[in-house]
Amino acid sequence: MTTLTTLSELQCENWQLTAHCQGRTCGNGRTMEQSQLIARFGPDHVFISDVRIPPLLVCGRCGHKGGSITISAPGSAESARR
Repeated sequence: MTTLTTLSELQCENWQLTAHCQGRTCGNGRTMEQSQLIARFGPDHVFISDVRIPPLLVCGRCGHKGGSITISAPGSAESARR
């Protein structure tokens, strides 16, 4: 089994990243553009256990700052919903 840890590895294997609002009553979520993350943090940015990206997230619905990110395998139920 291959371990995926960097943004470029996740992108190459078609894994999906979803940002989730942590606002108390919001629950908004959206697919993240991996190409934009790679442009900002670099292709070799280690994403697993990352602490830099979640605090930078801003919800487009309620404006809450900070969030969480889930990683979905290609063909998973989460990735099929997006």
